[in-house]
Amino acid sequence: MRLIPVWSQLAVIAFVGTLVTATPPRAATSPRARPAAGQSLELSVGLMPFYDDNVLEYSDNQIAEIESGLHPDRYSIRSRDDLVVQPELGLVYRVDQGGGRRRIVRLRGIGRFNDKNATADDHALSAGWRESFQGGRTFAASYYTLPDYYLRQLYDEDAVVPFPGLSKYRRAGFALKIPSVEYAQRLSHAVRAALDYQYERRNYNDDFNERDSGTHQVEAELALDRLRHRGRIAVLGGYRTSKARGSDGDSAGVTPDDVDVSYHGPIVGLSGRLGLGRGRHVRFDGDASYTLSGRHYTSDRPADKYHYLRQDWLHKFELGLGATIHRSLHARGFYRRKDANARLGTSAPPVSDSGSYRVNQVGLELDWVATLWHRASAPSQGDADSSEP
Repeated sequence: MRLIPVWSQLAVIAFVGTLVTATPPRAATSPRARPAAGQSLELSVGLMPFYDDNVLEYSDNQIAEIESGLHPDRYSIRSRDDLVVQPELGLVYRVDQGGGRRRIVRLRGIGRFNDKNATADDHALSAGWRESFQGGRTFAASYYTLPDYYLRQLYDEDAVVPFPGLSKYRRAGFALKIPSVEYAQRLSHAVRAALDYQYERRNYNDDFNERDSGTHQVEAELALDRLRHRGRIAVLGGYRTSKARGSDGDSAGVTPDDVDVSYHGPIVGLSGRLGLGRGRHVRFDGDASYTLSGRHYTSDRPADKYHYLRQDWLHKFELGLGATIHRSLHARGFYRRKDANARLGTSAPPVSDSGSYRVNQVGLELDWVATLWHRASAPSQGDADSSEP
């Protein structure tokens, strides 16, 4: 078994350290008690170990090839499944000006480490800012960057090999950058609406420049979030459209032999959360969500057999059970399932190596927040009577 990387060890040490040294906050006098106006700096530490039965989202035919060992050049993983550890470290700066005016600034580092398939390890960084205004209005902006994500081994038709018959499969990976903005408005005491836009930029390594793409995504959510027993129900609708380069610099007039991974499609979803009980220092919650998204590929090249006339439907389901202790420590067990159903065009071979797949994940999320610094400010006149938006 591979030793836990240094990055993950630091997260574990920080997580245990905060459990030992941090003082639990005093219980609020009311479930809706507002925090005192002022400023604070918090340390957030997270650890998520989980089991993944299909780490690179391979189809059944590809899994059969991996297990048979017939084409080792096409795969760089040791097994289809793995135990994954995902540590997180973050800083959260909060400013509460009273009267519904709040500001939150976040910085977070995330790692992902596989026990048997180190080739799929990665790390990411995110930053976010959220501004809340009187009347239940919020505006948020964030930026996420993942420098090197390993997709899988892909066939490179332009690869130069010294001898005929040598493999043309190469490592495919990309750098991902996602800026996003969100506006939310409370329509009534129990109804909240939100509109979110994000842009994804994927830059592949030099062997697969034709897959570079820009993706626009718009989502709208309507939520009932002040129901009995801390309940929340939300419906989601959205749309994605992705435009890929589709060329790696072939000469003009030459019939394109590159893939075109451009696509567009809808997104719909439903989620819910419910309080399951509480004690003096602990609170239990359950949650569930389902998302359906479609991809209609727009490649107009019959030779692009795995994308020409292709349509995919992706089903995502998640079920969770969580416990919050002293309002600072949160533990949540979860089960996730992802089903991708691919309908390939007529030019695809009967036995395809790029099609439908299934993923099951089961694991545990641990999150701890400790206050590093806090400065209270004198309340302005009228703050004591203001209600939470």
